[in-house]
Amino acid sequence: MKTLLIVDDAKLMRMMIRKSISEESFNIIEAANGKEALALYKEHSPDVVTMDITMKIMNGFEATKHILAYNNEAKIIIITALGQEVLLQKCIKEGISDFLLKPFSKERLVKVIEKHMNEKN
Repeated sequence: MKTLLIVDDAKLMRMMIRKSISEESFNIIEAANGKEALALYKEHSPDVVTMDITMKIMNGFEATKHILAYNNEAKIIIITALGQEVLLQKCIKEGISDFLLKPFSKERLVKVIEKHMNEKN
């Protein structure tokens, strides 16, 4: 079974992402900040990560850098709000797989996650 790591400091956003893909057959794990995300990534080696940028403790940009340093083939989808283009550009340079701008549709979220779940490393 494929594994998805959802990283967002907002419990509501994690729940929304989980609910959007709950019909899919993914093992889902969650982190509330970048530090948790890095630890869970190393423990579970998820197939895809959805990553918020703005979080306390360790932001999504820093977590993305650390995860990609650990595994340069990690599939990371940044989920961010409009107005964070500078941080998004940094993440793109680091090697993220994709991004979604908030608000996004359930269909778009599922399509992007499935696309990267099905890619070969």
